Amino acid sequence: MPTDPRDHRVPPERLRPVVDLSDQSWSTTHDVPPLETTVGQERAVRALTFGLRMDQEGYNIYAAGLPGTGKRTLVRNIIADLARTRERPDDWCYLYNFRDPERPRAVRFPAGSGRAFRGEMEQLVEYLRKKIPEVFQSNDYLSERNEILERGNRAKQALFQEVVERGRDRGFEIKSTRTGFTFTPVRKGKPLRVEEVQKLDPEERRRIEEGQQQIAAELRDLVQKMHQLDQETESTLEKFNRDVAAFTMDARFQDLRDKYRDHEAVAAYLDQVYEDVVRNFKVFLPPGAAAPNVPHDPEEVQERRLLRYRVNLVVDNGETQGAPWVEEPNPTYSNLVGRIEKRSRFGTLQTDFTLVRAGSILRANGGYLILHVLDLLTHPFSWEALKKALDQKELVIEDIAELYGLISTTGLKPEPIPVDLKVVLVGNPYLYSLLQYYDEDFAKLFKVKADFQTSIRRVPEETEKYVRFAAKLCREEGLNPLDRSGVAELLALVSRLVEHQERLSLQFHRVANLIREAAFWSREDGAQVITAEHVARAHRERVYRSNLLEERLQEVIDEGVLMIDVEGERVGQVNGLVVYSLGDYAFGKPTRITSRTYLGRKGVINVDRESDLSGKTHSKGVIILSNYLGGRYAQDHPLSLSASLAFEQSYDEVDGDSASAAELIAILSSLSGVPVRQGLAVTGSINQYGELQPIGGVNEKIEGFFKTCRNRGLTGDQGVVIPRRNTRHLCLDPEVVEAVRAGRFAVYAVDHVDQALTLLTGMEAGERGEDGAFPPDTVNGRVQEALAEMHRRLEESHEEAEAEEGGD
Repeated sequence: MPTDPRDHRVPPERLRPVVDLSDQSWSTTHDVPPLETTVGQERAVRALTFGLRMDQEGYNIYAAGLPGTGKRTLVRNIIADLARTRERPDDWCYLYNFRDPERPRAVRFPAGSGRAFRGEMEQLVEYLRKKIPEVFQSNDYLSERNEILERGNRAKQALFQEVVERGRDRGFEIKSTRTGFTFTPVRKGKPLRVEEVQKLDPEERRRIEEGQQQIAAELRDLVQKMHQLDQETESTLEKFNRDVAAFTMDARFQDLRDKYRDHEAVAAYLDQVYEDVVRNFKVFLPPGAAAPNVPHDPEEVQERRLLRYRVNLVVDNGETQGAPWVEEPNPTYSNLVGRIEKRSRFGTLQTDFTLVRAGSILRANGGYLILHVLDLLTHPFSWEALKKALDQKELVIEDIAELYGLISTTGLKPEPIPVDLKVVLVGNPYLYSLLQYYDEDFAKLFKVKADFQTSIRRVPEETEKYVRFAAKLCREEGLNPLDRSGVAELLALVSRLVEHQERLSLQFHRVANLIREAAFWSREDGAQVITAEHVARAHRERVYRSNLLEERLQEVIDEGVLMIDVEGERVGQVNGLVVYSLGDYAFGKPTRITSRTYLGRKGVINVDRESDLSGKTHSKGVIILSNYLGGRYAQDHPLSLSASLAFEQSYDEVDGDSASAAELIAILSSLSGVPVRQGLAVTGSINQYGELQPIGGVNEKIEGFFKTCRNRGLTGDQGVVIPRRNTRHLCLDPEVVEAVRAGRFAVYAVDHVDQALTLLTGMEAGERGEDGAFPPDTVNGRVQEALAEMHRRLEESHEEAEAEEGGD
């Protein structure tokens, strides 16, 4: 007697998660305290906490999880809490290197002191710009300077006068002109012209020539002595100017020296600044200042020369609360490492140490840096730069073009800055595996993996957290609260996200969006709370926005273009179920699977594989199916058949093994001649023992066949057969549940292909007896008989062929 199909029916209450909140004391989520902790990520929290607190080298973290599991939020919260308990790291400044201007010096300051030192240097420069011009334009300075110059002039005049007197004694008149000195012979108080000298007697002319030679020598000696006097005067004036400049700033510099006496690098820098200002005090003099013998630079040149006294504060932790933490959303090489900016001047690019800028590595130095691994890997050179900084524990800010030899210029080479920070990479598990496999440095630098799970068990504690999460979201965003029915519907849909009645999804971005959209529809209705209907409508509207392709395919099925039977019986034809994924939306639809069997020894022929439309998993399922046939029916004689399998009207690649049960039933129907009910569809993969194994997309598959049956007209004899192990994954649409409750549709759960065979054919599958044979009035019995007949006929055909060959 056939097995009663009711034994395998899944009751309506098991087709969808049942969430009972009637015992709760709250009416809406406004009565519930907001969530302050995380939901279901204890493993990730422990890993993050361990990695962030571990001080040993290389214990950086990779937070691995699918999008929407709260990785970024959790990482931020844990780091923010931990950072507040840590000490502030030091400031870092770049200072002008007076010994080697192309290598700015990196100097460390206690947190907040870098900004103070920068301000003190700015005040010093402003003080000198004001004070030095005042001093060098004062009457006292001018008087003393003039006295130095006058002394020099008097000394030169005395030397000249002495030479003039000696020349007069020899009968020559010596004069100073713009071009030098001239001397002329004199007779009786009058200068002699050249023609008059020529008329003198030879003795007189000889005497004059000898006198000229002596005076010329004395004048040459005079010129040398006067040059020496000018140098002495200039040296004296220079010393005087430097003494004045030193006197002007001594008191101000001494205060800074006293303050930074214990800071060796700053003390040495201040000494160099002092020496440089004394030598180059003129850069503080404005153009047009009345300071004779002191050259002036143009104002723009002066401003550029004053840059050397500035402080480039590249890392400022003065206002940081605890350790810094930085999340870099755009980890380009420049944003990560830093850059050396340039200014355009007269068509050329110029730079200086004040244009060195820190990147996120230095801004997070002493704290924590959060990076999204996909963004990091897609920006050239960033990944290598990060690894280099972590491995060498220092960072050098370099121009990327020079670093990789793209251009060759003489530029700045800032000193490296020591690096000590924790890096947290946020990404998906797939990228983690790739980095582990292909990058030998990754495992050394990122020793901690924080795994984020996508779902948790639906236990009261976690359910309560979910309610508090909804309460927090509604309060923070000013949404209407959810009542109990709204929360119950929300939890049911959350279970559907993970296809498990006993689990809740941890993809909170999808859950939050569902709450926001439900709140929108509640406001549209003028309601004050979000009810179950609003949540369900939000879900339906989201489906409607995404299911255009599904509706179009269903229209093609309804029109008969895609041939699907939902009534009657057919031999060798079974309704299978497939799932289409559109990224953010998945849906199922029925597909016709057919089989033809005939004499031969080719075994099962996978038409889709032969036409290169079968994926590896599908091909594996067909091979398992073939092995099941051999193990089930070829105990007494070889399996002698040829059977073809095809997904009709399917022109894309077929993959997955979830149709192997339907394919097997199609073959058995073809062999036995027993027709298959077309009102039932079947899904499930089989193992070599015929057991049905759970598959994915069970909800979409059931709903896809239901829609086809609904559009053709529900008869009460239609339904879907699924593996029993999939019953816990059922989270069906309420319309399907109501149809099952009304007896217009059914969902059957089975453990073995024989049970599915009985349901689809209405005939008992049959159990093997003690004699090894199946009962003749069963499907398996007919299959066994058909196979035996095929074997007999093949053997006879073989014997006849051999006889004909022998007769020849």
